[in-house]
Amino acid sequence: MINKNFTSKPGDKVISLPRKTELNPVTHHINTRKLPTRGPASPMILIYGFLILDLIGTLLLMMPFSTVQNADTNIITALFTSTSAITVTGLTVVDTSVHWSFFGQAVIILLCFIGGLGFMTGTAFIIMITGQKLMLHNRLLVRDGLGWGNIGSITTMVRNTVIIAVILQIIGIIILFSKWFLIEKLWDGITWVEALWQSIFHGISAYNNAGFDIVPNQLGGPSLWLFSTDPVVVAILSVLILFGGIGYFPLHDLAVKRRFTKLQLETKIIFIFSAVLIVIGAGLFFATEGSNPSTLGGKNISERLTVSIFQSISTRTAGFEMVDHSNIETGTVFTSTVLMIIGGASASTAGGIKINTFAIIVLAALSSLTGKKVVTAFKRQIPFDNVLGAVGITSLTFFALLFLAILLLRIEPNLPFEKVIFEIVSAFGTNGLSSGITTEFKPWSRFILIFAMFVGRFGPLTLVLLLAGRVKQPSYANSEERVRIG
Repeated sequence: MINKNFTSKPGDKVISLPRKTELNPVTHHINTRKLPTRGPASPMILIYGFLILDLIGTLLLMMPFSTVQNADTNIITALFTSTSAITVTGLTVVDTSVHWSFFGQAVIILLCFIGGLGFMTGTAFIIMITGQKLMLHNRLLVRDGLGWGNIGSITTMVRNTVIIAVILQIIGIIILFSKWFLIEKLWDGITWVEALWQSIFHGISAYNNAGFDIVPNQLGGPSLWLFSTDPVVVAILSVLILFGGIGYFPLHDLAVKRRFTKLQLETKIIFIFSAVLIVIGAGLFFATEGSNPSTLGGKNISERLTVSIFQSISTRTAGFEMVDHSNIETGTVFTSTVLMIIGGASASTAGGIKINTFAIIVLAALSSLTGKKVVTAFKRQIPFDNVLGAVGITSLTFFALLFLAILLLRIEPNLPFEKVIFEIVSAFGTNGLSSGITTEFKPWSRFILIFAMFVGRFGPLTLVLLLAGRVKQPSYANSEERVRIG
């Protein structure tokens, strides 16, 4: 309301403010850059690349010369095997040592090597060694694929990742060859070529956490049952599995800083939680299978401990088995299922939700129980978006497993419930352990396992890449309102 009786007095200062129309304001609209989700510059090229390699592997395995009998392999078996190899899972519907020829086995182990290394990392390394430069969008793709690093150091990271992976696998191959040919023959009459191929195949399979094996069954049973009483072979394979399941970055961090207190938070979490899970897994396996005549019952204490530790390591990442998993106790089925869901470290050859994710979930739960409003570890605060990401990946994993399990049980109603659950978790966690019913699955069930392996290996990465460049920070905050929990 205007006071009409208002009059200015002598000496009063009158300030005239310009109207808004006289200000002539300039408005700028800033468009948020979004990463394309299609085309060669898309982060989804990572997924496209693996899919193309999977199809190429399928075609090669369908060729008659890929089999021992020089016969055609049906497309479902070839696709299942190729997908299992490129996703470094290890589930099989045919005996790898019996069905596939040298060429077929070579295709499988090459797919395992590429799958463990990572398509973009391998592609970037090939670009580098051919003398070409990594363009900016390629550097961004590699960084997203690795989940680590800055753009400037991508070249060094790629080179070191490949070199370290190759060196560790060569060392493992040399030790295995020495053990299986020079020190003690793997079997009577084995040639150095056969021993070398056995060493190459199992060295690559172990480091890349693939779980494929070509040891003849007549030597002592399927998979690696033959070596359940051989601590040297167990130790070699365990070290290769651990290195592959941890990945390059924690190992590099440890090699550079050498002291635990100076390590990055992620490295500390990976090493601590890995050790804890190995001890817990081995202890539970030893306790539940100690009196089982089909697994550990007939072994002495040292052999039980050796096998229990190896199975704890292998169950979480690789999928090799030294006992008959078709006859394990129900408690072991539950323990193995949990370990397979957790998996190995991020940016490693292992699958699962990743031990980093599991650690954040555990730390968040501990913070909630102790009344803390932030999640901390080793005197460091974990960002809230990290916690949300861990919760999101874990939730989506459980929903996906639930959906796939229901679908599989609908198709296979006559198979044991716990074995079907074990099989789908093994596929989704790209682990490869089998309860012995994979070969009994119908074609549609095998398609579900193929889908589970591919989604389990690349699902979380796909989600991250699809969301890349789409995050928008709102310019306002909504009001808070609590919701009851518990």
